[in-house]
Amino acid sequence: FPVTIVTNLVAYNASTDTAIDFTKSNMAYTSLSAGAFTLNGLKDGGTYTLAVQGGTSGICSFTGSNPSGTAFVFKSTNNGSTIATKQTLYTFLVMGTTIYFYMVAGF
Repeated sequence: FPVTIVTNLVAYNASTDTAIDFTKSNMAYTSLSAGAFTLNGLKDGGTYTLAVQGGTSGICSFTGSNPSGTAFVFKSTNNGSTIATKQTLYTFLVMGTTIYFYMVAGF
């Protein structure tokens, strides 16, 4: 079977929108600080990354649903506070209707 390697031409700039559209790219960033985000366009088996670049510390929360409208369940072992004046990366792994995510703060 042929192997296809997919790369993004660009990461999606969500600007100050709390709705992150992962149909545009599996990598996105926002200039907002930590807060409540709605993730759209995630598919079972996908891996996605969000960079939260705002300068105020806080804890992010996430909601979203699959293409058929079933709400995702978000699970994390380390969802903590972001660091003021530093950027935070969130990685999302979609398995069925569960999304496992991990954060790394301090960039």
